[in-house]
Amino acid sequence: MIVETTVVGQSPAGDLALAQPAGEASNGGPVLNEYGEAAATLAGGGVFGAGLLDAMGINDGARRIEVRGGRARPLPAVPEANAPSKTLQELEQAGLFVRPVVRSSHFVSGVLGTGVEKRGPVPVATGQRSRFARGDGKCVAFVTWSPGRKEDTTTRFELFDEEGRLRGASDPKKLRLRQGESFVQYWEINLAALQAGVYRVDVVAGPDPLWRTFFRVIN
Repeated sequence: MIVETTVVGQSPAGDLALAQPAGEASNGGPVLNEYGEAAATLAGGGVFGAGLLDAMGINDGARRIEVRGGRARPLPAVPEANAPSKTLQELEQAGLFVRPVVRSSHFVSGVLGTGVEKRGPVPVATGQRSRFARGDGKCVAFVTWSPGRKEDTTTRFELFDEEGRLRGASDPKKLRLRQGESFVQYWEINLAALQAGVYRVDVVAGPDPLWRTFFRVIN
């Protein structure tokens, strides 16, 4: 879907203020100028790929959450006037856009926590929250699957910083999905290796992200 909008201002952080808000599924997508060139990325609540509720959950109080209109992060300037053009796919691979989350009948839920405990036959995530300190050592991204049909694919966890740069990922793992066979997966994130800031976790099955969440790390 293509929606026409106009730039009506600029935030103190340099984001472009747009006249119309973008839908939650559009956050992280491209903004094109009148020539069809990619000029910016829809930034939602100020973080690539984050909706308003996500932004409120990780807000540190110092950043104002804008509800009216929309905002977009300008793309880096082209270094040279005669530099070769790049496709939207190449820009996405460089981390300048965020792929939309795809709905799946296999996926149930995901949470972040401080650890995993076995309470009965099924492990559960403990200390569930979206703000962690580097001194916590680690956190876990914990997801629950309840396959709706038979399918064989791969899955992996991906970690990105606030600017959309890939900071870590698990190796792709074979995912055997069978109806009626529920299971959980989790991935440990080394908080001590991260700087203070906002991070994004994507759970990817095959080529598509099925779940996305954001968390803040403090010193």
